[in-house]
Amino acid sequence: YFKNYVSREPDSIIEELQYILTVAKTGKEIYPFLLFKFTNKFITISKSIDVKFRDQLGRNWHNNIRLIPNAINFMKFNSIPHPPDNNNIELISVGRMFPIKNHMYLLKVVDELKKTAPGHNWRLIIAGNGPLKAEMEKQIDELDLQGKVSLPGKIESVEMELKKSHIYVHSAILEPFGLTILEAMAASLPVVCLDGGGNRDFIQNDV
Repeated sequence: YFKNYVSREPDSIIEELQYILTVAKTGKEIYPFLLFKFTNKFITISKSIDVKFRDQLGRNWHNNIRLIPNAINFMKFNSIPHPPDNNNIELISVGRMFPIKNHMYLLKVVDELKKTAPGHNWRLIIAGNGPLKAEMEKQIDELDLQGKVSLPGKIESVEMELKKSHIYVHSAILEPFGLTILEAMAASLPVVCLDGGGNRDFIQNDV
């Protein structure tokens, strides 16, 4: 699915489902009429997605849609919060490097922090891979953020990186749920994020 996912936003839930059901080996797609032929129930993972499904699928499908929020292994990520040492503040973000994740915005944030709060040593890790990685590396060079931002790619032990960090930042402009935000919260990290829709279920401002 991820190999064949086109780098753009879907126009509708139906289109998104069509791509989710992509046959990775052949590149062929399962079209909407087949989706409805072989599907009689939908599970949504957030209130935002639930509303979109109900709006776009129509009233006849309402009884076939169930909201079951996503979940994590809390004990895997749970840790004791620790304050920054010697003005070193470690920021972290985890996610695929696609336009919808809006990681370029985080590079601008670090650049702004470097200028407006020079007394702190701000460092950002963006963990994940995707088609925008090369463009992000170029932007890091242009903003002179070498040593400030690192792109390690996919990290096997995300929980360990979270436990070493101080703040979780999340820039997605559309988020069906926001599982990585929940993982960061379990690791006792404060979260700074944009409103992506699905993350409204568990984000409260100024808490």
